[in-house]
Amino acid sequence: MAARKPNILVVESDPLNLASLSALLRELKVPFKRNTNGAGVLEQLQQMHPRPNVVLMSLELPEGDAFEIAAALRAKAELDSVRLVAIGPDQPPPADLKYAGFDGFIATPLPRRQFGSLLKRLLNGEHVFSPPV
Repeated sequence: MAARKPNILVVESDPLNLASLSALLRELKVPFKRNTNGAGVLEQLQQMHPRPNVVLMSLELPEGDAFEIAAALRAKAELDSVRLVAIGPDQPPPADLKYAGFDGFIATPLPRRQFGSLLKRLLNGEHVFSPPV
């Protein structure tokens, strides 16, 4: 799969992580939208045009379970090509994340220097599991 230009939905409730992600994406000139609580993620994805090709989602959300959202996203054929990446301080076992439908994990605090290359690898179809920084 050739790399595509990223268009991202960030699902993050932690204000510091949200600010860091927003700053990194602006620096990379990547268009993105935000959801700060996990509620209505699938509806938001389906209504966005262009549709995001990457979702960066916190594993800790106040109004949604990240694993349930991942399963619901994977159940929708029209969202099958969306790359889903968990973000958080503690990485669950990669096998658990893959089984739930995640294409990767990026540890917080975010790896500023490697972030752009992680996105590129995701868009090339790789599963990306970044170690803690």
